[in-house]
Parts: sequence; structure tokens; C-alpha cells
Amino acid sequence: MSFNKKIIEARAKELGLTKREIIEVGKRMANFIKKEAEKTGGEITSIIVLKSFFILNEVKNKRYNKKAKELALKKAKIKNKREIMEKYADKIIDLNILRGWGSRKIAKYLKEKYNVDISHTTILKFLKEYKEPKEQNG
Repeated sequence: MSFNKKIIEARAKELGLTKREIIEVGKRMANFIKKEAEKTGGEITSIIVLKSFFILNEVKNKRYNKKAKELALKKAKIKNKREIMEKYADKIIDLNILRGWGSRKIAKYLKEKYNVDISHTTILKFLKEYKEPKEQNG
């Protein structure tokens, strides 16, 4: 492994970024410093270097914003899934208890009849949760 790759890996680990993000930070900081130095007659000052640190924050914020969006989408999916399960809970229970259908057949029926996509494993988990409290009481 080359010395540069070791430096990239070490800085990425220290700053909690990926290698790609560290490379982006490095390139952007170098370009910023070069442009700022041209304005001051080619001199690179400590102030210019310190000013370049905003780039590190931009890259980190971009990463956190992306993760926040992913988390929000995940929460929305879970909420939507719960709402769907609540809406069809009685139907699922009736099909399972009254008709003796399993989770796969119920999932297929809901897809065909109501155009609702609920996986058979989700239905199976729901039925297990529904049945377990009844068995403990009686």
C-alpha cells in the first residue's frame, strides 16, 4: 500500500469519513487555497488554510443530510406499513382463523383483491403477535 493511501485511510478514520469523502475534501481544500493564494500574490497564509476548513464541514453536512433523508424514508415506510397492517388486520385475522389460510395465501389474496403489497413474512409476524397474547391468558 502506498504512503498516500495510508494517509487517506488514516485521515478518513480520524474524521469519520469515507476514503472518497477525504479525497473530495483534499481536492476542494487544495483548489480553495490555490485560488485564495492567487488573490494575495501567491502567498499561502495560515488564515487561508484555516478558511479552507469550511469545506470539511460541508462534506460532513452533506453526509449527515443524506443519512437523515434515508432515516426519514425508512421511518415513513415503517409508518406506512403499520397503517396498512392496521387497515387490513381484521381481514387477515378472519382469513387465517375462519378459512385457515396461511400467510402466503393471505398475501396473494390481498394483492389480487385490494392491490396491497404486504409480504407473507410480515403477515406471519402479525399473526404470531396476535395469537401469542391469547395463549398466555387462556
